[in-house]
Amino acid sequence: MAINLSKLALRRSFAPIPRLISLLLTVIISLYARSTKHHLWEAPLGLDGANINHQEFQKWHNGGGMFHKTACIESTTLIEIGAVVHSECVVAANVHIGSGTIVGPAVKIGESTKIEYNVSVTNCTIGDACFIHNGVCIGQDGKAGYQT
Repeated sequence: MAINLSKLALRRSFAPIPRLISLLLTVIISLYARSTKHHLWEAPLGLDGANINHQEFQKWHNGGGMFHKTACIESTTLIEIGAVVHSECVVAANVHIGSGTIVGPAVKIGESTKIEYNVSVTNCTIGDACFIHNGVCIGQDGKAGYQT
């Protein structure tokens, strides 16, 4: 593509195009750099998008997900990589929390419940033996593409 653009620039009818593309790329990169104050792999985000002290989060032994040190989680629970369990949550035995799932502060999850991928759960209690499908939002408005 760069070769085609330089050929067009030689014809002088499209001379501003390479400069315009270069300018647009510079603007996009600088805006991205300004908006990204932290890296996703460094710290989980709060439900409001604010940074949370990542020192209070630890890696879960069964599945590799992250949990807050004040969460109460049974040892048989599986928290997959990319899932985050926030502060003061209570998670019962044999619960499966899928990758990309965010369990907000003070949520209670009953025994033998399976929560699939990219679920957002806040302000609620989930009973025993429940199955929550991919992409479901519980306890807040659903927002397509909303990153928690």
